[in-house]
Amino acid sequence: GLLQILHLPDSNYSSADIFSLLEIQPLQKKFSLDEKDILQLKGWCNAAGVRWGIDGEHREKSCGVNFEDYSWLHGIRRLLLGYAVSEDFESQLGLPEFPLDFAEGAGAEKLGNFLDLMKELFCLRECFSGKKTPKEWFGMLKEFPDKFFLAEEPVLVEERAQLIRFLSDQMYESGVCEEEIPFQVIRDLLENTDSAVDSGNAFLRGKITFCSMVPMRTIPLPVIAILGLNPDHFPRKDIAPGFNLIAKNMRKTDRSKNLEDRYLLLE
Repeated sequence: GLLQILHLPDSNYSSADIFSLLEIQPLQKKFSLDEKDILQLKGWCNAAGVRWGIDGEHREKSCGVNFEDYSWLHGIRRLLLGYAVSEDFESQLGLPEFPLDFAEGAGAEKLGNFLDLMKELFCLRECFSGKKTPKEWFGMLKEFPDKFFLAEEPVLVEERAQLIRFLSDQMYESGVCEEEIPFQVIRDLLENTDSAVDSGNAFLRGKITFCSMVPMRTIPLPVIAILGLNPDHFPRKDIAPGFNLIAKNMRKTDRSKNLEDRYLLLE
């Protein structure tokens, strides 16, 4: 979820990207939304014509043309006007956009929570622009788990703590580097280390576990499904170059990918 958020500043803020991000439950809880609210808000935004782009200025940087139609600012204005202006025809005359009166009663609170989230997401473009030292970047990132996610389940609480520890360690280790760098460098580092940080702690954590076949790995589960048993892929073939004399005269304890895969399946 964090990496999805960190990619937003370089994106065009499409409606699909935003609502894909909103499928993350800890983010929903942080902004007091649930799945029904997300579906309703998605319908409102579609009706308001939101497609991509924050505003005209953002559009101009993306495609060279400054126009606000079908942007987030355009759609949000229509929703807010629908809440603020009465439904009679005279009240709506002269308005810059046609109002959409979806947000009434409890809907107004949902819209407010959604706009709080969008405000934070829009601010990311400015937050991650320019250059900073690695220590400054990691110091900023330490605030993100609490800013965007509400972790209540024990597993999520532990993962949040682990992420903050990792960012704190990186901030400490990068303190000696005073060169200013763009944020894309830090994001690439997080993408390359994210799987390594989590891989040792996610085994048998949830209801479904995805893992590789490793020798001596105990899997005490009633259902085990193995993917990738195509005859041309499993077991792997031992393909050795012509100068490999070991492959021509295999002995016990010599490594064989084919035998390893067959043993793993048996195990």
